Amino acid sequence: MDGERGVLGLIEMDMFNQNERLGRGVNILGYDQVWRNRSMGRMRSEHFRLIASVGFNNVRIALHPFRDEAMVKGNRLSEEWLETLDWAVEQALGNWLMPIIDFHEFIIMGRDPFENRGRLLAFWDQIGKLYSNYPDSLVFELLNEPNGELTPELRNRLLIDVLRTVRRTNPDRTVIIGPALWNSITGLDKLVLPEEDRNIIVTVHYYKPMDFTHQGAKWAGREGKVGIKWVGSPEEKRAIRSDFEKA
Repeated sequence: MDGERGVLGLIEMDMFNQNERLGRGVNILGYDQVWRNRSMGRMRSEHFRLIASVGFNNVRIALHPFRDEAMVKGNRLSEEWLETLDWAVEQALGNWLMPIIDFHEFIIMGRDPFENRGRLLAFWDQIGKLYSNYPDSLVFELLNEPNGELTPELRNRLLIDVLRTVRRTNPDRTVIIGPALWNSITGLDKLVLPEEDRNIIVTVHYYKPMDFTHQGAKWAGREGKVGIKWVGSPEEKRAIRSDFEKA
């Protein structure tokens, strides 16, 4: 028993170390034309060096293979699209940044998770095989912000299938998993994780107060709502501490 506990403790500590290594991060390439045409890409190799030089530790490569029509016949990822992903991963690693391969199709998966389940599993099957020999500094994020029809219960069932797919080729890969309800703190109590798999980091996304963080954002219904301040008053800080205590 003591031996088992010691091994488990070592694995858990490794995940804490991985989380610490991730440090500060920034999303990249999610809405860059580079996925359609490399020559039109706004992000260049020098931007990876710049990101590292100002103190970031990871880049989260937000992938939209459905939107980009990257999945061709038989749900195979196109060679051109994969070459662009390879470029991004190699640029990150070459600049001492930890790359996170993030499946970012949260809108499509939220609208029709049953219809797109097969494509999601096909995506991770191929990504898992392609990157199985990469160093542990490469991290997989299985699904960004589950929402809508992808309820907490359905999200838990889908998680089992996706994780099983990844573990066939990447048994020790660090994976990032978030709860349903847009990766919110309120979704944590309904998130079910496999007890036998300890190579997991749980993520939450926090945007409160929304009127401050999303002011002026047309897509969030706040196009005309600007000039809102957050001053760090005792009441404002108390609200945030209360939320994070739940996490």
